[in-house]
Amino acid sequence: MTSHPIATRVGVDAPDTSSGDGETAARARRGWYAAAALIGVHVVLAWLLRAPAITTANDDAVYALLARAVRALNYRELYTPGAPVHSQYPPGYPSFLALTETLFGEHLDVMLAAGILASAAALAIFFATVRQLWSERLALGALALAAINPALLSLAGLVRSESLFLVLSVLALAAAARRPVSRGSLFLAAFATIAAALTRSVGVTLVAAVWLVWMGERRYRAATIFAVAAALTVGGWLAWTVRAPTQIVGRSYVADAALGSRGARHGVVGSVARRAAANIRSYGAEKVPQVIPFPTVKGTTVDNWFWVVMTLVLGAMGAAGLWKRWRVAAVFVGCYGLLLALWPYTSERFLAPQLPFFLLIVLCGASALARRWRAAPAPL
Repeated sequence: MTSHPIATRVGVDAPDTSSGDGETAARARRGWYAAAALIGVHVVLAWLLRAPAITTANDDAVYALLARAVRALNYRELYTPGAPVHSQYPPGYPSFLALTETLFGEHLDVMLAAGILASAAALAIFFATVRQLWSERLALGALALAAINPALLSLAGLVRSESLFLVLSVLALAAAARRPVSRGSLFLAAFATIAAALTRSVGVTLVAAVWLVWMGERRYRAATIFAVAAALTVGGWLAWTVRAPTQIVGRSYVADAALGSRGARHGVVGSVARRAAANIRSYGAEKVPQVIPFPTVKGTTVDNWFWVVMTLVLGAMGAAGLWKRWRVAAVFVGCYGLLLALWPYTSERFLAPQLPFFLLIVLCGASALARRWRAAPAPL
């Protein structure tokens, strides 16, 4: 053991902390090795489950052709007579595909590999953030559930924008939660948030979440600059979608948003309220248990209601922990959920970008419940 200079002069040896530091570093390395293994499993499974071709689900073919248009320095629908300017999907994901194709060629496997790597990067950032804000054990648990989640694996292996949106949103939330706050972290959070909103239009909820949290933290200057930048970029795109000449349900989010509110007997407010109630029931009783997924028994609904109750209990307890430790993520989940409740139709696919946060909330709730159970007094 090496003696500390000051301690030697007073005739004692300083405490040896080198072994403790080495043990901590070794434990941290083991945690990252385990995380890398889980992310590797995610990459392998997603690649094995990848789409064998451009499918008939419509979105992938549209994205592929929009990427080709971006490479030609325009954003026109090459698949539509007259090639009008596209107004449904934001240009972020087609631009991402165009960049990868410029570097590696226009091949389906190149597009799929880009999405899978984006999904893997999202899981890595998610793990690092949860590890810093909570613990390594909780981070590994959430990562393990997310890495083998069927919905995340399926979407990672398709030509879809969810994986890119997920990595950008997780990056934005991680940067916004970084302490101490620096100009670099604020810039990264703002940049990733705007990029996410230009990847999927639902990213406006992320813009709202980051702005609300910064205002709540009295970061007025950063919030104002961010609001102006988002208005010029995301706002400009949304303005075009509203003014675009093609407003067809299924091909226009503006037309979709107005779906179901026209001709309602109880007016727009009543229609929206009934829609929200129906959507909340659908997501709570069907969609969330399907995408997590919970084990169910075929031919009965008892198990569905059991998982609904468990989700509500654990979700309430876990949401409190998320609010306390990762507030911007909690606000994002709330804004995103509000939009899903008001949207004219439901889909399991809409939940995919929220799955890591759902799993984290459930695990936080389970951990909090276990602590309360252990702390409860023994029965007489």
